[in-house]
Amino acid sequence: MEEKTTIEEKFKIEYLNGGKKRYYRIDLRKREYNFEFTSPYILQIGEVKLKETSWSSMVYRLAMFLYKSNPKSQQKLISIINDWGRQSVFSDKYKTNYKEFVEGIYINCNHTAVHSVWTIQLLLKEWDVNLEECKMYIHRMPRSEEKEVISYYEQKTIYDFKQYLCLAGKSCKYIEFMVKIIKKINEGICPKLFNRSGYNNILVVDEFYIFDSMRKELIEHIKFATNKQQAIKNFNEALIKLREYYRKVLK
Repeated sequence: MEEKTTIEEKFKIEYLNGGKKRYYRIDLRKREYNFEFTSPYILQIGEVKLKETSWSSMVYRLAMFLYKSNPKSQQKLISIINDWGRQSVFSDKYKTNYKEFVEGIYINCNHTAVHSVWTIQLLLKEWDVNLEECKMYIHRMPRSEEKEVISYYEQKTIYDFKQYLCLAGKSCKYIEFMVKIIKKINEGICPKLFNRSGYNNILVVDEFYIFDSMRKELIEHIKFATNKQQAIKNFNEALIKLREYYRKVLK
């Protein structure tokens, strides 16, 4: 009987260092486009691991690592041009958003997330790095994740949250009431309140401090949106219980 593919296997999700945070492994042999609301984590080349949390820093760190491993002349550096905008990666003149690389040479680190990934691929190619020996992990905010992934983690959080409340001795009626409120907040308030944020779903967060920040904003919003004290109390209690759950599983 064929084994069912897990959501982690299908979307190349890994939990690194024994944590709960979801990291996606990127295939650097392919050109992909969905990198909005993402941040880098680790780029591994052979046994070397480059760890950065901003795309500009990762591009710079990789370029410097490759250059120190195998220096190129100024002329060769300046000749490296991307194929999507016909722009030079390096320049012998300082420009806005360029960063000093080596004496007399500057590197363009002002890229969108997708162009940063493509620049990383370009640099690896220019230095003849075997991409089979490279691993790259990124973090995706919920807004960057596939609907199937979101649905899976929503259901998992709801199930685990119910189990947490049950083990805490709460009645089935209480548990269902808390879950009903959480769903109402997540589906009715979060998409509007966090419409410009990468984190717009309180059921799929994978970092405690992110949820706690969202919770505080939600409480302020609810207090502003209604003067019904019982409703405010219920919303607050549900969010506090979810906070307790996240503190247990994410910290």
